[in-house]
Amino acid sequence: MLIWCATVIPSPSQVTAARQLLSRYLQPTRLVNAESLESRSQAQVYLKIETDLPTGSFKLRGALNALLTTAAQRALPGVVAASTGNHGAAVAYAARIAKIGATIFLPENPNPVKRARIVALGAKVIRLFPQARPRSVVKSWTRYLHPTSSLSQWVIPR
Repeated sequence: MLIWCATVIPSPSQVTAARQLLSRYLQPTRLVNAESLESRSQAQVYLKIETDLPTGSFKLRGALNALLTTAAQRALPGVVAASTGNHGAAVAYAARIAKIGATIFLPENPNPVKRARIVALGAKVIRLFPQARPRSVVKSWTRYLHPTSSLSQWVIPR
């Protein structure tokens, strides 16, 4: 049985709670002035340097918030994600902090550097073939983190 929970736009209080939670694990990222963009747009433009985060991408914020928030509500035996790299690394990193297992599905021929990073973070990697689905190997209650929405989930019961 597959249960789908729709994506929800977080409220201001949820954003504040996420910021407080994440501040325990992540340093604030730098803002830099983008002078070349300012001259073209005639506006002040700043870039948030998310590559400073431990996994090198903004996706860590959503994965970490989703896993820690869910783990505080109920026990999670593991997390499953499908990714070409950055989301997988974020989920693997977040799972390590949450002290749960992570299984990351990668494309049939993944980027070897990204695959190695996911494995180094402690996740199990499974290469996806075109017809495979992550749910085909899930055997217990597991949280599936979608790469574009950390608030959506697939829960697959035993």
